[in-house]
Amino acid sequence: MDKSELESYLTKAAKVQNRHIVQEGKPEAGYYCRSDKFREKWDLTGIQQDAQLLFDVSYNLVNSNDWPKWAKISEFQRPR
Repeated sequence: MDKSELESYLTKAAKVQNRHIVQEGKPEAGYYCRSDKFREKWDLTGIQQDAQLLFDVSYNLVNSNDWPKWAKISEFQRPR
């Protein structure tokens, strides 16, 4: 995390939903497993909340003069 200023927008939007952002502990370990192969009945509440979260961040950015910048530690930061 902390690769761009966009994360601060995401954190603010999550707080409005009484949620918080956490970093995955060991993404390189491959703990992610598709859960849809284990369940037939799906609860889409989480997807709805995530979609609203991303909409809120996008809406706030589009209606502002801000442009999120990459963090200096990011591999995507352009040399100056």
